[in-house]
Amino acid sequence: MNFHFESHGMIKNGEILFDEAQWKEALKAINEFSSNRTAIKRKQLNEMIDWLHSKTCLRVKLYEGFGQSIRRRESQCCSNCGFSFKRWLRESFQMETQELEKSNWQEQLKTLLLIGDKDETS
Repeated sequence: MNFHFESHGMIKNGEILFDEAQWKEALKAINEFSSNRTAIKRKQLNEMIDWLHSKTCLRVKLYEGFGQSIRRRESQCCSNCGFSFKRWLRESFQMETQELEKSNWQEQLKTLLLIGDKDETS
């Protein structure tokens, strides 16, 4: 509020300046600003709620808000397209396990300790 009071000349150098007409005008401007901000925030909240309840691809819907489109849609890119976080974790874990099974214990230790060509500094 201090910002609004200063911007409307109601406070200068930490002192409150009282002018009834100026205060009424400032109060009107502050209320209008507040109402406009509330309307904008309410609109944004409703857009987000609509996005959450969308039955179409959430990724496509998200990009629409930025005026962009997706060239190639990933399969199972969102919960509406069949994406499952549990399945993704399981598949990811299986891939890591298969990679570890292919290497010997020295290679596994190097991976765990971040030792290798990419991670070493000279």
